[in-house]
Amino acid sequence: SISVMTPTSVTICEPEVPIKEYENYQESSAPDITTLRSIVNDCINAGNDAGAIDVITPSIIQDNGLSISFDVPLFCLTALWILARRSDDNKKKIIFEGSTLDSIIEVMLIYRELSVDIQKRACGLLWALSMKPNDRVHVVQSGGCIAILKAMVQYINDESLQTIALGALKVLSSSSKIKYEIDMRKALSIVSSVMQRNAYNATVQCKGCVVMSNLVTTDDNQFVVAVSEKEISAIVNGILANPEAHDVHETACFVASSSANVDLIRNISTSRVALELAFEKSPEKLLRLLNFDDINASTIEGTMGNRSGNAWS
Repeated sequence: SISVMTPTSVTICEPEVPIKEYENYQESSAPDITTLRSIVNDCINAGNDAGAIDVITPSIIQDNGLSISFDVPLFCLTALWILARRSDDNKKKIIFEGSTLDSIIEVMLIYRELSVDIQKRACGLLWALSMKPNDRVHVVQSGGCIAILKAMVQYINDESLQTIALGALKVLSSSSKIKYEIDMRKALSIVSSVMQRNAYNATVQCKGCVVMSNLVTTDDNQFVVAVSEKEISAIVNGILANPEAHDVHETACFVASSSANVDLIRNISTSRVALELAFEKSPEKLLRLLNFDDINASTIEGTMGNRSGNAWS
């Protein structure tokens, strides 16, 4: 196994709450929201965030999917997201106390085929809850990754869903525990399918590459699993579809830089074109990232710069 330089796109950050949507709920006169909103606001205004979480939790799935109302779960998920952003204590209460976390994941499963908005809101909330290593382990073990992956499959062509879902997976997959909680091969297949379907979205490409990298590397950045031809094809196509996106090139090369992937890369007809493109845009970064055992920097430089090398023949 080899270690590689980490691109800047691997950096983890907390997602912003969709405040505009929450403000819409504050103005709503819908009877199923009005009372709940009033109680939650009273708790928050009194500095009783814990009380607000306790009020919200049973309301997330109170209808158990039998009465189709999107407004209540959307309000609950958004309010929890806001509360999670307010303090680490709120995050811990949502994650570790009562049934709040289980309810978040259950509502994703109940409404998976019914509402992409609920999936997006829940993915954002799970992302916000997973900023600390110990917290993300619990989210992973509670089924958060599986729920996110199912949402990605259900709405594979929805770029906004994929962006926030991959953002959540980018954080969650940085926990080594994920390798014991999900089928990594299936997860890699889903992520690569999403990348292929949304090839021209640079954000999807970057986040998808980081998730794949997290799934196949150890905590100390050692590659332990080779990806398949499907994943390499998604990476190559992402470079070609985003010729000016340097961050896509950098992140894609980071994932491809395992020596175990070299033969796969050689066997894909478009891979040379993609790497040449990446090399032309940022040669120094590419050479630092492509730390292959059997294709060293000088070989790559000759192949890309002179177009006459035989390393890819």
